[in-house]
Amino acid sequence: MRRSTARIAAAGPPAVWLGANFWSRAGGPLMWRTYDPAVIRAELGVLAAHGLTMTRSFFYWPDFMPGPGTIDEEMAARFADFLDRHAEQHLVTVPTFIVGHMSGQNWDPPWRAGRDLLSDVWLVGRQAWFAGEMVRRFAGHPAVAGWLVSNEMPLYGGERTPPETVAAVLHHSLLAGATGWIAWNNTDFDLPGQDPYRHHAFEQRFGLTDAAGGPKPALAEMRAFAATLRAIDARRCARAEVDTALIVPAYLDTAYPFTDPADGPRIARTLAQAYVCARLADLPPALVRESAGLPGGARLYLAPSVKQLLAPTAAALERLAAGGACVYLSYSAGDTPRHPGPWYGRLDAVFGVRHQLDVGLASPIEDQAAVLRLHRDFGGLAAGATLSFAVAGEEYSRSFLPVEPDGAEVIAADQRGRPALLLRRIGRGSLVLGTYPVEQMAALTPRVNPDDAVSLYRALAAHARVRRAVSVDHPRVACDALVREDGTIFAALASHDAGPLTVRPALDDTQIAGAVTLDPFGTKIFTVTGPRFPDSSPAG
Repeated sequence: MRRSTARIAAAGPPAVWLGANFWSRAGGPLMWRTYDPAVIRAELGVLAAHGLTMTRSFFYWPDFMPGPGTIDEEMAARFADFLDRHAEQHLVTVPTFIVGHMSGQNWDPPWRAGRDLLSDVWLVGRQAWFAGEMVRRFAGHPAVAGWLVSNEMPLYGGERTPPETVAAVLHHSLLAGATGWIAWNNTDFDLPGQDPYRHHAFEQRFGLTDAAGGPKPALAEMRAFAATLRAIDARRCARAEVDTALIVPAYLDTAYPFTDPADGPRIARTLAQAYVCARLADLPPALVRESAGLPGGARLYLAPSVKQLLAPTAAALERLAAGGACVYLSYSAGDTPRHPGPWYGRLDAVFGVRHQLDVGLASPIEDQAAVLRLHRDFGGLAAGATLSFAVAGEEYSRSFLPVEPDGAEVIAADQRGRPALLLRRIGRGSLVLGTYPVEQMAALTPRVNPDDAVSLYRALAAHARVRRAVSVDHPRVACDALVREDGTIFAALASHDAGPLTVRPALDDTQIAGAVTLDPFGTKIFTVTGPRFPDSSPAG
């Protein structure tokens, strides 16, 4: 299964973006009122000297649009000069149209008069007019690489859908398929008397440079990352093919009638936790959406802590397993009292069990940990081995699925002797049912990773005969591979440990000579040449 990587088309180079959100230290969000070309030139020069290639810039809305049909021409002229300063440094920028929130405060143009930004037709039209005016004025400038509609619109315009939080760490997001990175923010500020920094003082210290314009350690990291991108020619790289798919339930991206709004955030948290576990098991997964139909091509499908699936998905899971895949699904009752229990059809038939649930009631986990003991060897785990998971969450999160086997084989039981992992063989593959919501509970447990789900996922991968381009037998090191257009393979190792680690990587699950030492939370990318992993030829 090949993962697609979404690339953002810019007006010109670079195709790979490395940059920062830009507010000048001389004014922050009010920089356009005190605009100083010399300061801007110096600030941009520091970024360019450290390998950055672009910025994200902001039309501070109250200043640029003082009336519903008016553009402040002085502000527009200053923005034109701002673009020229970018061109001098061979930088590009992505301007943002509607900027009414920044750093913990909302600002309105006075003519908004309380109208709703998203539902008031007249006000939506005024926003569209402003965006159109900015595009007409500046789209032809070589420093403009793209456009963004708004900044922090859920905070400024109000929530419409549950928020999602995404963390982008440079090397890890590169391995996840990212092709652009924009830091927050380009500079620190020394503006204690100016809102929002008067009441959000911590917002003054998020910069890549200090308030005097000097580079901070974070900017040195950006420079080193820029060197890595150049060394591997990142714009010509794609992620290696993968055998693992992480199923995104349709209830995350579709609002079905009479469902609980809390379902979406729960699914997002659980998927994030499962993704981390898969990465630490050296199983970089492709995310596949149930709402788009589950594609074939993977050897292992992970459906972590699932409460709801669409009715046709049961047959799809069986087809995937019959075709040779291993399909793993762990049970969840959700985390609210609304219809607790499985919302997917044919649970018993698909997994070869008879569930013992009482209608409308959850089955509570009685212990502080769920301890699963293997009845037999499975995927490299020996009979008698145990997997332990912290029990966390409220009443419904802390519940399990009581079942009896009805065609499935019990491969692990909990500490009370109840079936915890069951295997049903079908066609050339199998379905594995977990009766505990181990990923959902882990997502509610601080500092839980790596937990024993990493070992479980490794066992599932071995059972499914998953091919791993690069692997390391250490739960705190994630691995992946990038493939360049010319066939060059780059192996990447990323440590999640606070101390140095020395590991011996394997290619295609074959141990190779040579040890690699990673600094605390360090990352190394190597060129793979021949049958062994080079000891000392980092790509960047």
